[in-house]
Amino acid sequence: MIGAPWETGGAAGDAVLTRVADVLRQAVRVDEGDLPCRLAGDEFVVLVHANDPVRVGRRVADRLLMLLAEIRIDDDREICASIGLASGIAVDAQAIIRCADAAMYAAKLAVCGGCAAAELQLLADPAAAAAEQTGA
Repeated sequence: MIGAPWETGGAAGDAVLTRVADVLRQAVRVDEGDLPCRLAGDEFVVLVHANDPVRVGRRVADRLLMLLAEIRIDDDREICASIGLASGIAVDAQAIIRCADAAMYAAKLAVCGGCAAAELQLLADPAAAAAEQTGA
């Protein structure tokens, strides 16, 4: 996530969001069907189409983190990006977004003021997910 646009001023915040969008387009594998999307405000989602989504997602995330680290606000301040990866079979799109969101916040807590990525694996079987949570 990047700092809220109101922290840098409207025009500066818009410029940062535009640069982040450019980075998203550079980092994804368009020829493989990846799709970068703006979710809301300063939150973005990248849908990665792959046979091995964790490995490919990690590679795309690493590229994003590298490119985002090069962005400067007002020519001196860096932006901080946190990325959450989620893969698996979800009942709906919101389930996988919630999973990625939780991973993103875990990444944000792990590295204060830096860039990180975290992974959560969605379980295809709801009974298995309940058993994992209860330790059964």
